[in-house]
Amino acid sequence: MKIINASPGARKPLDRSQYLDLEIQRLEEEIGVNEPIPPIPNIYIKQEYFRALENFNAMRRAIFNHQKFKQLQQHNHLQGNAEDPGISFNNLPTELRLKIWELAFASHTKPRVHCVNLQKSKSSPDCETFISNHPVSPILHTNRESRSHYLHKTQLTFAFETYINFDHDIVYIPELQDRQAHFRKFLDFKDSRRIQKLALRKDFFNDMPISGHFSSNHLEIRRCLSEWKQMIIIFEDERPWGEVWTDLTVRFKEFSSREKRKRAERGYTRKVCRVLNGMMEEYEEETMDFRFGYI
Repeated sequence: MKIINASPGARKPLDRSQYLDLEIQRLEEEIGVNEPIPPIPNIYIKQEYFRALENFNAMRRAIFNHQKFKQLQQHNHLQGNAEDPGISFNNLPTELRLKIWELAFASHTKPRVHCVNLQKSKSSPDCETFISNHPVSPILHTNRESRSHYLHKTQLTFAFETYINFDHDIVYIPELQDRQAHFRKFLDFKDSRRIQKLALRKDFFNDMPISGHFSSNHLEIRRCLSEWKQMIIIFEDERPWGEVWTDLTVRFKEFSSREKRKRAERGYTRKVCRVLNGMMEEYEEETMDFRFGYI
């Protein structure tokens, strides 16, 4: 498999995008894609599509080599033209087709960070709604078999106009255009009720856009987010909004014990969280699982 490094330091953005376009075109021609997808403007989505094509092609060639080897064992000579696999995807055994689908959506079986923002709805442009920066996987639109297997293996549910696994995925709000008004809308939003892991930047967490005492703010959020179990506080993420929104590969990295004590702001925030959990115990409320780290 070719390794294409799409990081900013690898190539200039235009060159990196053009190189991926050429590789995608080559793979589509080699596989025999009848209807190539339209141009993809987002470099991260383009890279994910490229990996899906490479995984599919690798499995296709492995199947071809296995079939040829079996023919050689049985008949002691090669049958057909070795340069022409002659394999129809629809005629492959079901088990192999499902394995190929799994390779194509492998990244969606791992925990992801969904950056969420209030924007125009994709389905109803006249309405505003909270949406994730992760697009719906093209596997869901390929055919019935791919869609069914995708949903079965990933255990994702439709929310924030994409598919999320609330048991593992993190919903991240780095910033809102109008903190006070939009955060209230977020708390009242129907999909927010299912959130288990919520991530906020440190300054957002320390200055909640809700009037009242810090402990009452926490109780108010818990009342709205009925499934909320884990509060993830993000430090030192000062990237501009556009860069955060387009980064689909981001992962949460928790601080080690030494890293938690490294800076005063981290120690202060951890102390606030301990005090808050102490107050929750006094109120006979469930304490929160606080996590600290970066992305």
